[in-house]
Amino acid sequence: MKYSPTYVDSVVSDAFRKYSSSSDAQIEHALLQETILKFLPSDKTLPILDAGCGTGWLARELSRRGYAVSACDLSPDFIATLKKNFPQIPASIADLSQNLSYSPNYFASVILNMVGHDLKDLSLSLKNLQIITRFDGKLILTIANPYYSYPVGRWKRGLLGRLLFRKPILKLLSYNFFQKNERLHLWNKTIPSYFYTLPEYIQSALKAGYSLENFEEITAPNDSSKFDRQYQLYRFPMILLLVFKKNS
Repeated sequence: MKYSPTYVDSVVSDAFRKYSSSSDAQIEHALLQETILKFLPSDKTLPILDAGCGTGWLARELSRRGYAVSACDLSPDFIATLKKNFPQIPASIADLSQNLSYSPNYFASVILNMVGHDLKDLSLSLKNLQIITRFDGKLILTIANPYYSYPVGRWKRGLLGRLLFRKPILKLLSYNFFQKNERLHLWNKTIPSYFYTLPEYIQSALKAGYSLENFEEITAPNDSSKFDRQYQLYRFPMILLLVFKKNS
């Protein structure tokens, strides 16, 4: 099925806010934050960009820790709320596929946190981010693992599982099918989501002028008795971290 979605800011922001306030999001945020912090510069005065910041949760946490963080997002609603609640964080509306207003070679670290699947043109967006990354600066990229996450991976329980009160299990559809066919899907039935393969993420960054420095799976260290994000991340590497360095 081909979709022709229209970006509606209120619909997108409401859906993300609802998820961001959920317990699953808090579990995911804690793991992402812990992992990302390991790759930030020890000098907290160096400029950092939270690109595609969404609700701004990561920018807020970094600011609270004393980092010189700026934030940008396509959503005017998100940026207005971030400016109102955290005026100390420089925040601006930005389409990553367009020329960005930041100075070239400015940011020591650019974070693209769980945003890749939101980008219609991944390659162009990474090229634009490369321009504003300083030489030897970092691109910290976290992505939904395309081998296990939606649309390839879907948690299903089935009728028997429901009757027996079993937890859902992860069903994997054909990775190659999504690679070779329609790349656009609707997350939560409302939000456009683009499927990229892992090689496409890596090659797009390399062609943009970065080199790969680190590659990790983000998993939960402990199991959960409930079916929640911790339960999922304990069993499967649902999230990947890739750290790139801008070539000099």
